[in-house]
Amino acid sequence: MPRIKIIVPIPMDESGVENRAAQLPSSQIAPSYEVDFEAVSYGAALGDSYYDMLLMDMSVFEAGLKAEEEGYDAVCVDTVSDSGLYALRSRLSIPVVGPGQTALHMASMLGHKFSIITMWDEWFPLYRKILTEYGLWGRLAPCDPLKHARTSLNCSKARKMWCLKSWNAKVSRPSKRMAPM
Repeated sequence: MPRIKIIVPIPMDESGVENRAAQLPSSQIAPSYEVDFEAVSYGAALGDSYYDMLLMDMSVFEAGLKAEEEGYDAVCVDTVSDSGLYALRSRLSIPVVGPGQTALHMASMLGHKFSIITMWDEWFPLYRKILTEYGLWGRLAPCDPLKHARTSLNCSKARKMWCLKSWNAKVSRPSKRMAPM
């Protein structure tokens, strides 16, 4: 049975990991696969600074090394920032997947331009990093952060829907452009 380790890039307790895992319904996992979510043991709380980005890279890298040692057949980094992705790919003998690379390239296939919905502009450095690494600046439409309180990260489905409606209302207004550094 193939085993996949999904690495959550921020430290959290068991209930937090269970909430992350609940976002992947078991009906979407092939019966012959085992998928395990695990949070890193140390690192960034929010990923909203270059220091936090470094902590995320280091802690995800260590968790990826451990996953291969434990016999996992693949690793997925559970963050759009793809923290530690290239370092793990250069070191591990198993596949390593990043949702940022996957999502941005899928968006590029679906339209000429795409935007990134983000909670706040402190995360722009994370997006600058992956847009530069993947050469996708020319495909980016303007981005506006939703600017909600950090406590809304673990919010209810109703709150998330409110956030999306709020973002949709912003789309019709002029936006500041996230620019490369």
